[in-house]
Amino acid sequence: RRPLPRMSLSADTIMLNRLPYTLFVLLLAESCREVSSAVKYADGVPSTTRAVRVAKGVKCTRTDFSCLVIETIDTPKPAFGEVLVNVSTSSVNPSDVDFVVGNAAGIDKLGVDFSGTVVAVGDGCSKFKIGDAIWGMTISGAYADYTTAICAESGHAPQTDSVPLNVVGTLPEVAETSHNCLTKCGAPWDRSRNISAVITSGSGGTGFVGIQLAKIFNTATVITSTSGAANIDFCKSLGADIVTDYKVQDIFSVLANDSVDVVFGAFLRSTCLYWCLSDTGAIFTNLLLLQGFSLCTCLLHALVLV
Repeated sequence: RRPLPRMSLSADTIMLNRLPYTLFVLLLAESCREVSSAVKYADGVPSTTRAVRVAKGVKCTRTDFSCLVIETIDTPKPAFGEVLVNVSTSSVNPSDVDFVVGNAAGIDKLGVDFSGTVVAVGDGCSKFKIGDAIWGMTISGAYADYTTAICAESGHAPQTDSVPLNVVGTLPEVAETSHNCLTKCGAPWDRSRNISAVITSGSGGTGFVGIQLAKIFNTATVITSTSGAANIDFCKSLGADIVTDYKVQDIFSVLANDSVDVVFGAFLRSTCLYWCLSDTGAIFTNLLLLQGFSLCTCLLHALVLV
């Protein structure tokens, strides 16, 4: 067994996932936004909207979310380069829970993921028109009937029978995290390289997306872990080749030394992974440590250890 790899703090070995960049852009735009002077609205947009907020003076815990209240607020007006969205769907990511429990940076506009329909277009946004299906991430609060979104950080939502709009709204954060972690590791790969990848927590948010993307990116062997027969079958149906039950055995205990090219760790607690990794392999882990820390210093990021 070779020594544990050293972590170098050079730009070559620490790479930022695009997600913190995206959230930084959203936060910056929110702090200096100026309402667009010429907004085109769809018919029937109300002057007020419901939105989930954190009640002042009430503390939330991970088992008690009574601090959350539904308030009636003025419908936000899109700033330059923004659209107003009638929200179809949002989701609850671990980061959303941390925003509430840790009250990171005093943020009270909740919900990042969204999908919906464009109902107003501000100046400087030629990408969308009223009526377009849209998806993305916003810092303006997606837990609302209406929210604003930056055009440049949003996309046209796919609309098919197999992927309806309410499903699309659950994907932005986990999909972007998985996509960028894998591409930072060199994906897509040439099939001839016979790449093997470990994706921990296969039935979790980043995990179930990561398995599918890894296969799309020509990963020959995808190894993952979950718990229970139903989740094991689920991971295999997504394309996982080897699935372990973490309640029975550590995922890395079933792997030979120097056998893995990539580890995408949504949840890592085993030092055994270092021995399983090949000499040219890389580890990506996503860390979101918002509670008790400044949002600016603890945004989701990825570390590459080589």
